[in-house]
Amino acid sequence: MKHYLLLVLSDVEPDIAGPYATEEKRDSVARKFREDYGDVTGIYKLDIDDEGHVYSEAYSGRFFDDDEYLADLEKKLDSFMSIKTKELK
Repeated sequence: MKHYLLLVLSDVEPDIAGPYATEEKRDSVARKFREDYGDVTGIYKLDIDDEGHVYSEAYSGRFFDDDEYLADLEKKLDSFMSIKTKELK
């Protein structure tokens, strides 16, 4: 499987970046691209298997959230679930 990024510049002009050796490397480049250029450009996963089949998938908005924000969100969710669990007992 070959891993690429499909970039849609200003949501008008398509471009392809890659290939990347791993999904992790591709995803790292996607985060860096979003950090450097903001959300002006659509960023999508693009994979091509050994038979030439093409697969494209959108990144979730959460994928681009920073780790600190996600950690805080996870704590809030855990707290909420703890309260709801106590209410059900």
